Amino acid sequence: MSEKVQRKRAPTVKTASFVATLPLRASDADLREAAIRFEIIRQVYNAVLDEALKRLQRMRQSSAYQAALALPKMVAEKPNPERAKAFRAACLAHGFTGDALESFGIQCKSQAGFAGRLGAPETQKIALRAFGAVQKHSFGLRGRPRFKGYRGIKSIEGKSNAAALRWREGRLEYGGLSLKAVVDPKDAYLCEALSRRVKYCRLLRRTIKGRERLYLHLILEGQPPIRAKNTLGQGVIGLDQGPSDLAVVTDREAHLLRLAGTVEEPWDAKKRVQRAIDRSRRATNPGNYNADGTIKKGPKTWKVSARCRVLYQALAEVDRRLTAERRSAHGQLQNDILRQGDVIKFERVSYKAFQRRFGRSVKVRAPGDFFAGLKRKAESAGATVLEFPTRTTRLSQYCHVREDYVKKPLSQRWHVFPDGSRVQRDLYSAWLARSVERDTLDASSLQQAWKPHEPRLRVASERGRQPASGRGLAPPTLPLRGVRAGRAQRKDRLAPMADGGCGADGSA
Repeated sequence: MSEKVQRKRAPTVKTASFVATLPLRASDADLREAAIRFEIIRQVYNAVLDEALKRLQRMRQSSAYQAALALPKMVAEKPNPERAKAFRAACLAHGFTGDALESFGIQCKSQAGFAGRLGAPETQKIALRAFGAVQKHSFGLRGRPRFKGYRGIKSIEGKSNAAALRWREGRLEYGGLSLKAVVDPKDAYLCEALSRRVKYCRLLRRTIKGRERLYLHLILEGQPPIRAKNTLGQGVIGLDQGPSDLAVVTDREAHLLRLAGTVEEPWDAKKRVQRAIDRSRRATNPGNYNADGTIKKGPKTWKVSARCRVLYQALAEVDRRLTAERRSAHGQLQNDILRQGDVIKFERVSYKAFQRRFGRSVKVRAPGDFFAGLKRKAESAGATVLEFPTRTTRLSQYCHVREDYVKKPLSQRWHVFPDGSRVQRDLYSAWLARSVERDTLDASSLQQAWKPHEPRLRVASERGRQPASGRGLAPPTLPLRGVRAGRAQRKDRLAPMADGGCGADGSA
């Protein structure tokens, strides 16, 4: 009897990749077919999510899991390998693994008769997405994941360009669907990007101005092409980030900028529309509310009126426009910074703490997204990013003249020197950040470096004055087109958005 030889799977070689986004030309029939496939993906996701939650519950109730939980976390100041091994054994015993739930997703697809419209790679990817959400919940990194509602899935992803979802000669081929991509032949960046090897594809749907549109993400191998105007500069850049502002100090310039200065949230206008939505929900669903106006507990069925749908659509369109404008403003500022130098230094701060203390500013300016994109772009361009802890440097407290640390309240926006002169504290911290080496401030070089930078910092401080509350300028407003907000239903309640930004000098 011949023995069956078990072959090991070859390890996957990971390479750098980037994403190119292309709009797709789709007819009404194509949009209907794509909507069917997104609905199928949603059903598979919910089925896998439900099964993963059940397996997690059974595993937590098992004796093997309880025994693993009782083991000490650390042994000799190192993570206990026996504890991790016991947890892995409990996961395998109850099928709480990515491979097991991938197989479950394939079974759901086959039993439901979705094989003609949904391939195995896309099913495995959506099953892994559901398992990842439950796994983070099991680790305590997020709350209990929710099931996706109607139109809750926005993307379908393949595993390789040889699967059902693939890129062929300028078109997206997906099991009978053939959608032509819109490619500008004069766009040198896009033409160079499309010459790279396609790893896999991702089909997206977006709602723009009330109409559904399809887009394609091509995940391409290698580093993204660099536009001629975005060449990497030479020099050291110091940054100091806040919830809404950014101080930038380079070898030749200093600026105090407003993050996404052209983006202003129409808080009052959105509040009026949200109140109109709440009134419509209460009028349409009176049985879902208690006598005191609170929502009843337990499962309920909500009816949505046609007017309420229009209001929801208007709010979604405003958020989409603001997100696109913020992303564009972030990208321009990131490119400006990389054109000034190839070594970027800034403090490591907690953006979650920013969200807790400055929720409205962070919602509009998104400093975490900005620095995540800056680090990604710097890595692709070959620049060096040095992120150092605040506890060891304490830049906002240090004075290079006195050579000591003095705490300042957040409302104190200026650093005052012993001779009475002053400079904006964020700009001063950004200048100090340039001298940080190995998570420590190198004070020996500050006295010599101060003279050429002093006039630049003072000019930038006067040009970029701002109060601690960040309310120095009145923000423009963004119209909610096609919506009558408020009981008066006046057309002039929502003023059009003014042109231009509200931050200090926008050039870096």
